[in-house]
Amino acid sequence: MKRLFAIMGLSSCLACASAEPVRVRLMHTQVPTEKDYKEVLGRWTRSDKVYELLEAVLFVSATFHSPEFRQAFLVAHPNVYGRGSDEARRLALLEGGAEENFEFFFAAYTADASWNDFGKEESIWRVTLEGDEGEKVDGVVTRLKTNANLRVTYPYVTPWSRTYAVRFPRTGSDGRLLIRPTADHFTVRFSSALGEGVLTWYLDAAGLKRQEGATPAPSAQ
Repeated sequence: MKRLFAIMGLSSCLACASAEPVRVRLMHTQVPTEKDYKEVLGRWTRSDKVYELLEAVLFVSATFHSPEFRQAFLVAHPNVYGRGSDEARRLALLEGGAEENFEFFFAAYTADASWNDFGKEESIWRVTLEGDEGEKVDGVVTRLKTNANLRVTYPYVTPWSRTYAVRFPRTGSDGRLLIRPTADHFTVRFSSALGEGVLTWYLDAAGLKRQEGATPAPSAQ
């Protein structure tokens, strides 16, 4: 019986290892509609759970504010925030110059509330963006006020999580873009002595190369 469970476990692991990751495109040609919002949100959101033995340390979900996501937000939620809303601007969904950085929204839960200090200068966490060639940059984290509007925009926000925005410079020390449309993937890491949450977005670079005359979607400003 033990041998059977071992074989089943090995088969399951092999199946997981061989599963093809979901891939997204930084450049798109279709303008999303209001009904597409949930699907677009899912495409640009990743989650991870960190445990120490059997104890929960960190649950984190993050959404990359890609051009497609910003477009979907503008179409789906114009009446939630209003087009001149300070709240929407704080989320960099309508803010002028938003394209000068790479920005993510994230919601985090920690088993001990004192660990959930991502927005503090002396935070125990380091939040980094890593390109597919290993270049890393640190992010600047801002804590956000969690309210009903925010929960509508990001339904994965729970009553026990805190919400943040994190911005990264677009280029690394070598001056190259960290998230390139032709890259294979990029990763955001939430690291501390307690553990590390790892969120990876895989890109459809092959599909982009096949897309003749592809142009970036207009920025949502």
